[in-house]
Amino acid sequence: MTSTIFYIFLFIHLVSLIVGFGAVVVIDTVGLLWLRKKVKLAFVTQVAGITQRLIWIGWFGLVISGTVLLGLKGWPLSDLTKLKLFLVAMLGANGIFLHFIKKEFELGRVPLGRMTLATIISQIGWWGAMIIGFLNTNVL
Repeated sequence: MTSTIFYIFLFIHLVSLIVGFGAVVVIDTVGLLWLRKKVKLAFVTQVAGITQRLIWIGWFGLVISGTVLLGLKGWPLSDLTKLKLFLVAMLGANGIFLHFIKKEFELGRVPLGRMTLATIISQIGWWGAMIIGFLNTNVL
């Protein structure tokens, strides 16, 4: 029974990763296109309105399913797992920060420095958590 529950929550975890990180890749790509003057700011704002919801759905799905998976795995947590938990918490805080940046974009203001910082934090968090998850599952 435990293995069935584990695989159900692992599936939810992976789907949440695809939804959340996929949306991050979309909005970061559109943002890069805007920086290269290939799309208009209004389009970036429209896409951000859609991807923001998907990112939060993915993040919450990861947190909830990850909590169940950690409970099934048991304690103590490895140092890598603690780092992954930090990265996930950092992504949540960064998402709140990005929400306020998006509001400024909607008003026509472009806080480029804060946007760049938030994008870098986002990429470090998502890639770092994914790599740690892969290492914990397949290597270590």
